[in-house]
Amino acid sequence: MKLSAIIIRIFFLIGATTASGPHLSISIRDGSFRGGLDDFDPTFHWTGASRIKDVDLSYGIISAARLTANFTSIPRNIWAKASTSISGWGLTAKAYIDCQNYNNADFEIIAGNKNNKLRMKMLADAAVKNFHVRSMEVTKRLDLLGARLSLTPKIDLDRNDRSAIIKYSNGDSDIKISASANVQEVEISHHTAFSDVKLVASVNGQEMTVSKQIDDKNRVAPTINSNGDVSVEWERSLEDGSSLTTTFRPNDSVDIEWKDDAWTGNVNMALDGNRITGTNISVKRNISF
Repeated sequence: MKLSAIIIRIFFLIGATTASGPHLSISIRDGSFRGGLDDFDPTFHWTGASRIKDVDLSYGIISAARLTANFTSIPRNIWAKASTSISGWGLTAKAYIDCQNYNNADFEIIAGNKNNKLRMKMLADAAVKNFHVRSMEVTKRLDLLGARLSLTPKIDLDRNDRSAIIKYSNGDSDIKISASANVQEVEISHHTAFSDVKLVASVNGQEMTVSKQIDDKNRVAPTINSNGDVSVEWERSLEDGSSLTTTFRPNDSVDIEWKDDAWTGNVNMALDGNRITGTNISVKRNISF
């Protein structure tokens, strides 16, 4: 029996009596609306949770809501997660199956110990007779006189790449250093009550973002990099918790995102000088029933 078939049987056995109601998400197919029903891409998101002894379980399935003669194309992916605690260690394992490829499953395994301030993470994929580890990383956190320092060495077995991330946080300031054989990058950010400053520097270039809260409803965040590229993000808070965010990149694009409760709308307009050369629109709505 295929590995994915075993996981699917367990998934439905557990979820038969403990599943929550589905959520319906509707978006525009390929971001382009041409005036017909075929332009819509509705999907169902069905999730559930339960507990068996000391193990917390959660699971979900994403499937197409469109009627089709090809039944195998309706389910898109299935995931399941199990969490428990053993001798001070929190353990979490998550499996993900792409329903268009039932011969393989992706796994994420995390182990953490709060007392030792240690966290380990492994990514792998598996078939019935094969288990392949893709990457592993370990994070150690240290508390130093009110500041926090974390070290994360990582090995990517697929790419034969080794890297390390160092993070330092002290009140309103944060420093992140990423280093590998191919990439070296430093990220520095500082936060105040009304503004944030972020600087990212590497051998390939530098970028700085200054985010300023103008008033209770408006935030502006210009960004400039060493290539001379400039972008400006403007976030406007609307009534009832909704918001409108516009990002302008001269001679490149204008992105508009509107959020209103369960609705999310995105408009992307490509620019060539002052001329709009293309427009993509997507609208999503989550419906619980």
